[in-house]
Amino acid sequence: MRWPKGCEFSDFHDFGTVFPPSLGYSTEDMDPYGGGDEVGLYWPIGQEKRQPLVVRTFHETFELAPFFSSYQRYLRWMKKTQSDDLPMSPDEKLDPDSPEVLYNQGLSLIKAKDVPKALEIWQQALDRLPEFTLVSSLLAKHHRRLKNLDLAREFALKSLISPPSFGRFDASLLKWLGRQTSPPEAYAENPLWLSRRKLQWGYRGKKNDYEIVQEAIDCFLETGQPVLGVTLMQTYSEFMYRETDSTKKRWKFDSQEWTQHQDEMCVKYLKSSRWPGGRKK
Repeated sequence: MRWPKGCEFSDFHDFGTVFPPSLGYSTEDMDPYGGGDEVGLYWPIGQEKRQPLVVRTFHETFELAPFFSSYQRYLRWMKKTQSDDLPMSPDEKLDPDSPEVLYNQGLSLIKAKDVPKALEIWQQALDRLPEFTLVSSLLAKHHRRLKNLDLAREFALKSLISPPSFGRFDASLLKWLGRQTSPPEAYAENPLWLSRRKLQWGYRGKKNDYEIVQEAIDCFLETGQPVLGVTLMQTYSEFMYRETDSTKKRWKFDSQEWTQHQDEMCVKYLKSSRWPGGRKK
């Protein structure tokens, strides 16, 4: 992975300190804002050769939130403010490319009834962070309202595949997908589309989708869609992280083994390890 200028791996922890374990995330060796929340670096899946985002963690909800668009802009903010208080979002003048700033701009545009511009802004956020589950859910819902049904189905499936650490999937979209009969053009053979009426998409329930998810991961990797495959592997890992011990045992899930396997697929299909500092042995 590409580290920011002036930033060394030795200054950061391995991924194992984050919850749930997320490949491509590394946190500073400090807890500068108290309460257990942290600031760290995150490389979006498929963008390992680009500069990472700066994200923050919310330890009570097991979430990651995009924060600054680059480490340099984060340092610039730190130098400018010299504050011990961490804002919920960067100043848009200081970091107009932050996915969090773009997300909030979209919400403001929706309130101002400028839906086309909001969708454009949210797409920019998704371009920088493709697994931004919250934004892909919003795009799906608003395209559905505008009767852009092919796009709505596509974004709903993207949101389904994306990990819950970047926002919970909107369950109403799954019910809506189950009523759809025409597949999105770009996802006609998507295994989750084909199984949409069987999905529960949750954890700790009487039923789960883990067999379908495992089959979908294999399908994505085998059909030249590695970013979707690796993303769904992360989603599967996060679901299992929250599962009961008995469910983990039933599905023979070991977090360390799965993460190792996930990174092997990253090296094989994305041509880059997502372990901070290089691939584990």
